[in-house]
Amino acid sequence: MGFGLFSLVAVISMQIGRSQLMGPGGAAAAVGLYSLAGVASYLLIAAILVVAVRMCRGKSIFGSFGETAGFLFLFAAAATLLHLPFADGKVFLRGPGGIVGEVLGQVTASFIGGVGAALFGATLLSIAILLLTDIKASEVLEVLGWALRRVGQSCSAAANAVGRGVVSGAKATGRLLVAMFPSGDRVEDEEDEEEDEDAEELRA
Repeated sequence: MGFGLFSLVAVISMQIGRSQLMGPGGAAAAVGLYSLAGVASYLLIAAILVVAVRMCRGKSIFGSFGETAGFLFLFAAAATLLHLPFADGKVFLRGPGGIVGEVLGQVTASFIGGVGAALFGATLLSIAILLLTDIKASEVLEVLGWALRRVGQSCSAAANAVGRGVVSGAKATGRLLVAMFPSGDRVEDEEDEEEDEDAEELRA
């Protein structure tokens, strides 16, 4: 527990610019952890703390096989996805994915490309979430289907509203054009009416 808390404070102090908060030993530990896993080092620290709490409570250090595999998948996915946006830069030992993310990201990208590596990381992340939680794949698909249906209904309603707006605008524009440029028959009718009115006035 003490080592986990020491590592957590050391990494946080390094990232906020106060690397000597835990002394030279803390600074060295923070650099080592960050060089190894980057931001994903917080997952390692969290795992250390979880193991410490389990030991204090007299429980098994490791949970089920699915939980252990889920944590490993989560760690690998986080390190890989954190490294990929900076894969083209010189981030050796300084990247947000650390050495683990750099190795996994570069090896995966060399086989299936950058997009494929991102898809690989996202797949690992999804598997990790399913293994670490009680969520079932069928529940995820059901939620996604519900969300897609709602999005489709919203898009349909928006399209109908836009269509009605376009039709109304076209009708209004047509009326305006007719009022601005009347037809020849209408002009003649108006002139005839004016002549009839003048004739009636003369008779009167």
